[in-house]
Amino acid sequence: MRNKKIFPLLLAAVALSVAACSSSNSRGEAAPELLGIDSLPPDIQNLVRAVAKNDTLSFAAAVSYPLQRPYPLRDIATDSAMRTYYGVLMDDSLRNVIIDNPGKSWVDCGWRGWSAGDGNYIWFDGGIYAIPYMSKRETAMRDS
Repeated sequence: MRNKKIFPLLLAAVALSVAACSSSNSRGEAAPELLGIDSLPPDIQNLVRAVAKNDTLSFAAAVSYPLQRPYPLRDIATDSAMRTYYGVLMDDSLRNVIIDNPGKSWVDCGWRGWSAGDGNYIWFDGGIYAIPYMSKRETAMRDS
């Protein structure tokens, strides 16, 4: 008798937990890490979305070439070179600065354009013109 009363309660609890854990993207809403993106210019919104989706084609299209890298690393001269190099450049630290709370991490710096991470990570003015940040892989490549 007692089991007959508990089973409907368990069923309701499972249904509520499944509803609470469903993805917000299935309803067409922004991913949680992209909240606040509406306050940014469209070019930066597209860049943030590209990084969030690991869309190397869109990211490469947002770069002003050549993109300089510290010596002895080679500068990135073309979009095809950027698509190849993306995995070396884009680590979790750079990715998080770009997409985590973009409304606060991106700052308008006047004539210099926009920066993410207080200018220590990425600079954008109509295109990415500087990435002062070096990933761990780049640091290891530079030091070898």
